[in-house]
Amino acid sequence: METYDIDTDAVQRAPEEPPRKRRLWLWILLVLLVAGALGFGGYLVFGEMQAQQAASDDIDAASRLLESADAIVIEVDEVVRAEIDAELGVRAQDLRGELPAALDDLSAAIALVDGALDELPGADVPYARALKASAEPRIEMLELADGLLAANVKAAAALDPSIEAWDLVLEAEAISDQAVAKYNELEKESVTESVELSTKAEELIGRANELFSEAATGFPEADFSDYLSYCEGKLEMLALSKKADESWLAGKIEEANETISQYNEKETAVIELAKTLPDSPVEAVAVAYEALADDDTTSYFDARQNATQADAALQEFGGV
Repeated sequence: METYDIDTDAVQRAPEEPPRKRRLWLWILLVLLVAGALGFGGYLVFGEMQAQQAASDDIDAASRLLESADAIVIEVDEVVRAEIDAELGVRAQDLRGELPAALDDLSAAIALVDGALDELPGADVPYARALKASAEPRIEMLELADGLLAANVKAAAALDPSIEAWDLVLEAEAISDQAVAKYNELEKESVTESVELSTKAEELIGRANELFSEAATGFPEADFSDYLSYCEGKLEMLALSKKADESWLAGKIEEANETISQYNEKETAVIELAKTLPDSPVEAVAVAYEALADDDTTSYFDARQNATQADAALQEFGGV
């Protein structure tokens, strides 16, 4: 069988893709790649902007929390620095109940700042740090203030009763002196009046004794023992005075004189005790308060100074 030779040069080849068309496809591919890259980059930029905005929102929230807590910080500071009285004791007791919420606000503010710092724009970081620096000493102030407020409550509970008690003692002293003077007149009418005066003085001292006991219960750290002993001594003296009056009125002169001797001995002891007493029981309250609150007071005012300095720095960035 005969074969045919193939003329390879005569074979029809598929026409090649024109160069212009290839370039068109390459441009399309390049555009798609660039558009994809731009889209991904835009997504990253958008995400970063969102993170920065969220961080800024957290700083704003932290600032509001600090402002909220400051309402309590300022009132606590007023109480800590004020002169103690009964009304102040009530305020101090109320404020102790509000401390936990204020401390929670300050702690939350610090946590928000810490969480936001990495995402904040660089220009906002100094303000955020200043905000945190203002919150930290406030926490220390409030933690220390709890003990100071408790001491204020105790001191206030003791102050008014002890002052009233001492006023009653002084009034009773004057009346008992009148009773002795009336007895020394040695007249039936005057000795009878002496009994009435001694009874009145006895009632006043008895009430003073109750008030000193109340003060000691309200502020156990304050030493009212000498005041209580003084009242007890005066009550014994007045009982002897009345006994002498009654003996004299009954015509028992010898018995009356013996009772007067006992009265004089008791008076000597009471006078010696009186020499050891301060001019006012306020001193007993003050000494106990200082012993109870001295360390916390020093630390409190250190923290207060730190807060003041931090606030000055915060104001430079427009904070309050």
